[in-house]
Amino acid sequence: MVRALTLAIGQLSDPRFIRLLLGSTLLTLLVFAGVWWGLDRLVNMVDSRGWPLWAANAWGWIDGTVAALGLLLSLWLLFPAVATAIMGILLDVAVDAVEDRHYPHARAPRPMGWVEGPWLGLLSGLRLLAWNLLALPVYLLLLFTAVGPLVLFVLLNGYLLGRDYVQMVAIRHLGGRGERAFRASHRPLLFRLGLPVTLLFMVPVLNLLAPLIGAALATHLFHEARGDRPVGTALRQ
Repeated sequence: MVRALTLAIGQLSDPRFIRLLLGSTLLTLLVFAGVWWGLDRLVNMVDSRGWPLWAANAWGWIDGTVAALGLLLSLWLLFPAVATAIMGILLDVAVDAVEDRHYPHARAPRPMGWVEGPWLGLLSGLRLLAWNLLALPVYLLLLFTAVGPLVLFVLLNGYLLGRDYVQMVAIRHLGGRGERAFRASHRPLLFRLGLPVTLLFMVPVLNLLAPLIGAALATHLFHEARGDRPVGTALRQ
């Protein structure tokens, strides 16, 4: 894991990675700008004309607070989902960059293309969103434990992110049936990948790098699991 993470971080200066980072960050910010605009419009639909002055003033304070809290909640729950969905669109470029540099002898026989990649990314984003919304009551119940919501968030999203990033890399090599068999036989690998990526998603600024590092890390761990040696390095036996 340390070797794979070091290799993934070491490639962040790759021109293709930089272009991916800029593109994915721009798309993610546009999505959340739309979320903010939608929340603001929704709150402003409440007509406070005719209300008592104190109630109108209170609502004027509440509506901004509701929009801000809604944005913060959406950033917490939605950011990994949105960023992962966007990375599904751009994943081929990230995996190609890693394999060109480290595994030219074991490149994927086929790209995912402009239909399969975005489709898998969309499904991944929706899966992350759905599970986190289903877990929302549990998050709220665990608030009294202080660290309970954090632990649940890391475990739940660690598995889901690990599953989806491995899927998006393995399917290029093994096809649909093969990647399902690979995931079934390498379940610990899903957590090894997903936990550090989830932790990165929780750190401001670093969360912008999380999808890219996740894609690179998934590529390294997939090849390591298959016994492929990175060019110029030696994997531990």
